[in-house]
Amino acid sequence: MTTIQASIAAVLHNDILPPRPKRLSRLSLRISHTISRRHRVDSTSHTSSEIIPEALPPPLNAASSNPALHHEARAPIDSLTPELLEKILLLASIDYSVFNSYQGPWAYSQVCRFWRLICVSSPRMWSCITIKPLYHLTSHTRGLLRRALYLSVGAPAGLSITLWCPRMTECQFDKAATVEEILRLMWPAADRWRSLRMYVPVQTRLSRCLRGVAGGVPILERVSISMHGPKNVAGDGKVTINAFQYAPSLTSLTLSGLHPHTEVLFPPDIPNYSDKRLPE
Repeated sequence: MTTIQASIAAVLHNDILPPRPKRLSRLSLRISHTISRRHRVDSTSHTSSEIIPEALPPPLNAASSNPALHHEARAPIDSLTPELLEKILLLASIDYSVFNSYQGPWAYSQVCRFWRLICVSSPRMWSCITIKPLYHLTSHTRGLLRRALYLSVGAPAGLSITLWCPRMTECQFDKAATVEEILRLMWPAADRWRSLRMYVPVQTRLSRCLRGVAGGVPILERVSISMHGPKNVAGDGKVTINAFQYAPSLTSLTLSGLHPHTEVLFPPDIPNYSDKRLPE
């Protein structure tokens, strides 16, 4: 126990010492050391308010003629090579939502000019697309989808598309129409479809909105179609979907919740096929 602590304990007539001061951070210690080393000021001529502003280090982004300060203020991520940065952003962009401009490569391309160049130059970063329509399409959302399809041109693995339209009790027919419009917007990129997963309302007219890709999906390997909703709104007539009939690379087809009168044509030698229809 120090002399000062003993004096305080004696005054308070107990053995409880005052709490230990909180440990200062490295930045606080550094600033304090800078103040004591650079400013030996007589208390009769200066006040602390005159010392502290001059002693504080400049902001990290402030311009300085000292190269050492620039090197010290440089963020570690700035030292990454373009190839390594692309790999990091690629992993962080898997299954990004194409309609969310604050997510995935949309957000990374707004950080700085260097990141934007990396994003727009990497087709793989845009090739795993998740489409979640929450309302009818607008000119803005249509533009985002077209832009993503354009930036994904050249991706070696093709396009992996997830069209997820959740079960809703309101505006089901509007949802179906939105899904059909989305699929028609993706027609020009059908030759690059590698994987297609859909969770859409049962009244979506897939035979119409997929007819434009018939015979034009040469690298399509996996298709999963799951439909939800009451079957009585889908009609009673027979519907034929022939979009995947001539898909030479198709290895997996999974169907669930389709109307009993919906016929899906596919290659006869497909190795993995599952069809869970709605009951009659």
